Amino acid sequence: MKPSNQIDLANLEPFAQGSERLIYKSPSNNRQLVKVIKEKHRKRPMDNLYERMTLGPYILFMREYAAYISALMMQEKLGRRPPLPRIFGTVPTDQGIGQLVRMISDEMGKIAPTLQDLLQTDGFTQTELNLLNQFVEDLYGFHIVAYDLKPKNIVLEVKKSVRRFVLVDGFGDRALIPLKSIFTKLNNRKLDKEIAKLANQTGLVLDRKNRKFHFPEKQ
Repeated sequence: MKPSNQIDLANLEPFAQGSERLIYKSPSNNRQLVKVIKEKHRKRPMDNLYERMTLGPYILFMREYAAYISALMMQEKLGRRPPLPRIFGTVPTDQGIGQLVRMISDEMGKIAPTLQDLLQTDGFTQTELNLLNQFVEDLYGFHIVAYDLKPKNIVLEVKKSVRRFVLVDGFGDRALIPLKSIFTKLNNRKLDKEIAKLANQTGLVLDRKNRKFHFPEKQ
């Protein structure tokens, strides 16, 4: 029997996807997104004890939610919002369990542009560079475990005239023993590697000591 709160996505087109998930706009709330695990990752059986205990492919949702809650615990201390989208929880869908998250939007209420979009359309100026450096500072300050820090996973939110970059994918400790979630120095070393890769992907110059990006000098 179909659950009364099930969200039907079969007749909708995903507007984005990653290696493991499809992302849909919620059919009942235009400010929310529904993320579902791709079918090929949902095929393994969930009727044995090991899969139920480890949550199977849905462990990804748990890792992200744990990272989100951990960041919220730092919010009062730091006096600002963490650079992550709000996660509402999970819902049943016709494509398995879905993760319900707030849509990050621009000043017009549309889906926010990614860092990749801004770089490709000359929408990345000194203002956005300053925001990106604040974003990097927040990754360290909020102890965000990021494993896939690339331009398409970073979006520019505009909310009540406040602009900031948000990491919408590629976060949460994926290790069986979450050492990076426990030890700040270990996570910082991982973040150092991730922002170095981001510098290579964006063409920005990274001041490794101060963990800040700069535009390359004009020849």
